[in-house]
Amino acid sequence: MHVNYKKNAAAAAITLQKREHMSAAAIEAHLASDNGEKFTKAEAAFAVDQLHE
Repeated sequence: MHVNYKKNAAAAAITLQKREHMSAAAIEAHLASDNGEKFTKAEAAFAVDQLHE
């Protein structure tokens, strides 16, 4: 089974934006945080970029 972490990070970013009304910077920080979603910085940046498309 292959896990697409970028796709999962993008889905989490959309949820955070809709439910928590977080800024893009806050979403990126949360996604990459050890206390948050624990995605890599690259995955978090990709996710935030997807919010703008």
